[in-house]
Amino acid sequence: MKAPPTIIPNPDGNRTLLVAAWEWGKVLGRLKVTFSDSGAVDSWEGNPVPVTADIAEDPTAKRMVETLTVPIANLRQQVIGQTTRGLNGNREVVRRRESTMANVLADAALAAAQNAGAQLAFVNGGGVRASINAGPITFDEAITVQPFGNTLTVLTLTGAQIRAALEHGVATWSENKGQFLHVSRGVSYTFDLGRPAGSRVTAVTLNGQALVDAQSYKVAMNNFTAGGGDGFTMFGGAPRLDTGTLDVDILVRYLQGRPAVDAEPEGRIVIINEPKP
Repeated sequence: MKAPPTIIPNPDGNRTLLVAAWEWGKVLGRLKVTFSDSGAVDSWEGNPVPVTADIAEDPTAKRMVETLTVPIANLRQQVIGQTTRGLNGNREVVRRRESTMANVLADAALAAAQNAGAQLAFVNGGGVRASINAGPITFDEAITVQPFGNTLTVLTLTGAQIRAALEHGVATWSENKGQFLHVSRGVSYTFDLGRPAGSRVTAVTLNGQALVDAQSYKVAMNNFTAGGGDGFTMFGGAPRLDTGTLDVDILVRYLQGRPAVDAEPEGRIVIINEPKP
């Protein structure tokens, strides 16, 4: 726990605590919860425990790690695909403008959700954690790009909800936040930074046709975004299907099904009135 729990009501009206222990194994989250006789949360306390070099090794855990070291290393080095140009997932790019890395992830998500009827896909910029250099792509690179173990979810959204999500994504453009949304092939949107937050998106198209606010569309995205992460509250209550398929597995299958990925910016995201550096 790096911050107090987020408290949300569950279907029976009791409290559910949402917690996270920061990132990359830097801390161990300690959470102590007291429940009532009926199973409701009464109270809680906790703190992050930094994982530092002065913590003694656990011999049993050490043996387990040593046993798995070689097979995991072999898995990480497996080649799963090729890219001719490299895929740009740089933080400064992926949280502000079209990214070739995010484009590939969005296309992979859409391909994986075709059987569920998905028509487009979103990828949040904060979920893209690395670039991939030109040449062979390893499993290690794939899991470094998407290290969170998110699963693929398909939501049924109106055009108005999609537009609201895109507006939310660009509302904090200057702050480099993770809510910036990338879109799959066939989708394009334009936003104007000369306009106030909440009214920046000026055009959204799907396969060359303007999005219709009252029409329903099936949209693939990871379960973090679908669950309201990064402030996407407009997705609450939307009909959904969580496929249970891991994001890294989706990317692996997508890359394995192609001889090579030759990605470059396609104009999926158009920025108007971008401030000069």
